[in-house]
Amino acid sequence: MARDLMPVLSWLIEHGKCRHCGARISARYLIIELITTAASVAAFGYIGFKPELVVALLGIVSFITLVTINIERGKGN
Repeated sequence: MARDLMPVLSWLIEHGKCRHCGARISARYLIIELITTAASVAAFGYIGFKPELVVALLGIVSFITLVTINIERGKGN
């Protein structure tokens, strides 16, 4: 379904559960989506619709991914 393509909306609609199996989905995924969206919107507001935006968005997603992995593995100390 189309709502499955909008992670924040689908998480809220399904109350943090998988629509297919009913398994609980951690709120950390919602938080990561919100942080990524906010950073992406901020980058667009600062850079505008230019080729440099692609590089910035790749950097944002990579940074958030690496930070998340480090926190989950306990290397964020």
